[in-house]
Amino acid sequence: MGIMSGARFGKVARAVALVLAALAFVLMFQGSRGLWERDEGRYTSVALQMVRSGRYVVPAYNAEVLHLSKPPLTYWAIAGGMTLLGQNEWGARLPNAIAFVGTLLALFGLGRRITPDRPWLPPLVYATSIVPFVAANIVTTDTLLSFWEALAVWAFVEWWCRQGQPRLALLLLMWCAFGLAFLTKGPPGLLPLLAITVFSIAQRGWKDTRRIFHPFGLLAFLALGLTWYGLVEVVRPGTVGYWVHDEVLGRVASNLHRRNPQWYKALTVYGPVLVAGCIPWLTPVFRGVLRSVEGGFSPSHWKERMARDPWAGFLFLWFFLPLLVLLLSSSRLPLYVLPLMAPLALATARWVNLPLRSNREVPLLLAWGIALLGTKYAVSRHPVPQDSRALARAVIASVQAPPKELLFVNAKPSWGVGLYLQSRVARIDTDLRILGREEGSESFTAEMEADEPGRLMIVDQDRVERILAFCRAHGLDTQVVGGYASWRFIPLPNRRDGSPGGHSFGSGDGDSGAGVVTRTEVGDNSTFAGNPSSRPLRNAGS
Repeated sequence: MGIMSGARFGKVARAVALVLAALAFVLMFQGSRGLWERDEGRYTSVALQMVRSGRYVVPAYNAEVLHLSKPPLTYWAIAGGMTLLGQNEWGARLPNAIAFVGTLLALFGLGRRITPDRPWLPPLVYATSIVPFVAANIVTTDTLLSFWEALAVWAFVEWWCRQGQPRLALLLLMWCAFGLAFLTKGPPGLLPLLAITVFSIAQRGWKDTRRIFHPFGLLAFLALGLTWYGLVEVVRPGTVGYWVHDEVLGRVASNLHRRNPQWYKALTVYGPVLVAGCIPWLTPVFRGVLRSVEGGFSPSHWKERMARDPWAGFLFLWFFLPLLVLLLSSSRLPLYVLPLMAPLALATARWVNLPLRSNREVPLLLAWGIALLGTKYAVSRHPVPQDSRALARAVIASVQAPPKELLFVNAKPSWGVGLYLQSRVARIDTDLRILGREEGSESFTAEMEADEPGRLMIVDQDRVERILAFCRAHGLDTQVVGGYASWRFIPLPNRRDGSPGGHSFGSGDGDSGAGVVTRTEVGDNSTFAGNPSSRPLRNAGS
């Protein structure tokens, strides 16, 4: 008995050690890089607004501008990370690190069924592939979505394999995971369900397939996946219509969002990502693909292969059916295919020749892991124009005190700069035709009429003279005080001051210090100390 207990303890200890090692691997330099625009700044800004306002139901950039293009789970996760680790890059990227490790665990569980002689290999392939590793360091929905989808598929595979055993809990887990995937990114979170349904029908017919859609499972999906949508529709009527028209139909069947709708973009956007996703495992992938097509593409051949090796057929369906949907959709971005890296890792593990040679493959894998971490660190030290932290440093070096408001003129805002300066970020436009078409756009003229201290305009260098002339035409005299990359900084003085010397940053009349941000150096993984603005979130519901 003691020997068995000791053996079991050893297995648990090894498992815990491997999980901690994986977490250390993905967390290393996770917060070293500043937030890059636009995605990282946008997601972090919305989560930060939740933390600072205490309102988590309706996502918003600030007190006036809502952000309803995505469900809230990613924002909630980022808000939780910043609550645990602070309002910095480490907190913003913590959920991705946890989701990355969770995906590895799901792949290990899948490996026990699909690659039983090498269950450790699928998570190793996934962890060392370029695309999943890089995506885990980028604040988007895709890494979290990949975890929920992998968890759902693992629950299905376990349910499928445990015939004659109690397994309702696994089916409930699958639907809960799909509900959370839906709460992360909407309908794309259900793409693996296509593969599950087709596989089940091919193997056991529709009668058995109906058991997958258990009423309790569907209720769990509705509760987790759709309750928030209903709540927001109650708070803001018409929101569901907007989602269906703009965020579903607009992305799938139109050029509404202008995200690579041309037919050839399906190849140029996804092709390089899928190839890079196979590095450093290109050789076994190439060998496995050639082996898979040896018998041709006749239905009888594939039917025979499905009968002989059903899990190979399932991996084929899990990879290609969602890929087909993505190819046909009019909205295409590189990380949309990130969830496909999980079935690709499982297929690759089946194609790798074992054992790995300790005198060659193992040292190469170790060197590759070190190279990935080294590249991650090097990228964090390399300056790029999209770095919000560098922009924040330039702002604080150009003005006497951190501004209360950063106003991006006729341009998409760098939302992430608000993390470092604790300032309100907004967009203002001189062209009234833009208002309502661009997210969060406000009137330049109305902003000039406002009597508020501590406003700094951020203007593209090509528009500086036009904006200065616009200000002078409205009786406001100001000038450029600094810049970063192509941005130029122009204080927007109070109407009563009327001169650049009259503008003030920090507290204004009657503020009694509220909203003051102390001027400190913006170092790595730091923010400006002070109290954030507590303006009421009028449009976010309650």
